[in-house]
Amino acid sequence: MKIQLDSIEFSITEERLGKIKHWIQGGQIKKAIQTSKDTWNYHLKAEDMLIECEMSYGKNNVKKINCACGQGNRINPCIHAWTLAYWHYINIVQEKTKLPIR
Repeated sequence: MKIQLDSIEFSITEERLGKIKHWIQGGQIKKAIQTSKDTWNYHLKAEDMLIECEMSYGKNNVKKINCACGQGNRINPCIHAWTLAYWHYINIVQEKTKLPIR
């Protein structure tokens, strides 16, 4: 299942979403660097490993996933990609779309 950012919470099972939120709230995203206009490089500490992922984003979806775990791709994302996309949606996409306070 492709990752659609605006409906990401509805695409993840409750059990998986709990694990993802636990990693995010626990500060397990150790690095998030924008390497080009739509591409980000992340380091996620998960399952006692530091996992590097590179992800490219379209207007409202993930276009490309390159995860060090070797199990994720754009059509069938790994839990690391889901975690990083969810973090990206919360911290980058939603922050950009907030209206300025006057």
